[in-house]
Amino acid sequence: MEKSQSEKLGVVLFGCGGIGRHHFRLLRGSSDLELLALVDPASAPMEGVRVFPNADEFLQAVAEGVLKLPDVAIVATPIHTHFGLAKKLLEQSVHVLVEKPLAPTTAECEELKMISQAKGKVLFVGHSERYNPAFASFLEVFRTGITGQLYRLESNRSGPYPQRVGDAGATIDLAVHDLECLSHILDNQAPQWVFARTEQRIHPSQEDGLNAMIGYNMDVLVQLTVNWLSPRKTRHLNVYGYKGMLQCDFDRQTVTFFENLYQRSKPDEYGFGGIEVGPEQHFLVDKWEPLAREHETFFSHVRGKKVAQGELALQSACLAVEIAGALLQSSKENRQLTWKPQGIPNG
Repeated sequence: MEKSQSEKLGVVLFGCGGIGRHHFRLLRGSSDLELLALVDPASAPMEGVRVFPNADEFLQAVAEGVLKLPDVAIVATPIHTHFGLAKKLLEQSVHVLVEKPLAPTTAECEELKMISQAKGKVLFVGHSERYNPAFASFLEVFRTGITGQLYRLESNRSGPYPQRVGDAGATIDLAVHDLECLSHILDNQAPQWVFARTEQRIHPSQEDGLNAMIGYNMDVLVQLTVNWLSPRKTRHLNVYGYKGMLQCDFDRQTVTFFENLYQRSKPDEYGFGGIEVGPEQHFLVDKWEPLAREHETFFSHVRGKKVAQGELALQSACLAVEIAGALLQSSKENRQLTWKPQGIPNG
């Protein structure tokens, strides 16, 4: 039985590092939630919150009745721990929000989905860009058909090497942001083929750059660039169509339409209408904190409210991991891969 709106939800937070500390801030500031425990080996004792150095000690405390089983868990730990933690928590009938990516592999993502469905518990993935106000405005404008016939999408997510310990490369740790957004835009359509190249410049063990091309039906092409090698932070998504280009700037939180003068009173000097610079249109973007909106959506879902496209969002998150794996395989095998059911590509 879901808790009523007036009852506090008991929450445990796993990880209080880069993104975890922001989850902690929001949890501590909510009057509707009770932060029961923090699981983090580097966190010092604090008033009002039980601190455990690892998940095993936390689960032992729950089993012994020292701590009550939480209603909800947020997993903001290194990527390689996501699957094991989420699986244990779901099997204990706890609602789970996992920071992106849901898990390192497609098989693990699918297993977590099946467990959450069997237990009737919410499984949510922390793709914060989906809750970026610029992306929300962008989607609203895009769905009006402003670009006309869709030609191609370009995504560039570049910036400095992150000041944290990374257990994954730029593809699974960084590109999944854009792959999830692209899957959402394209209604979770699977690609027809993928081709990718990775580079390793400064990361000690993983790729720190990815350049990829992804083909979809109707000849829609996606060009994806992600890296930790740029001194300048870039977070752009450009959608090109017959009528112009719609741009979402995730970082500056702006949405702009660059119109193509596709309607002319007479042909151009070559005798046909083509691409020509037209006026710019800037759209209003409401300002909010993406992570706070993500929490609002997740906890509403936990409390039994209907959340628009909740299941589709989970599918997008899983598909992002699936495509990321195919891109890494393409780069490793140095060839274009066609897409097969279950995300198993071949040549």
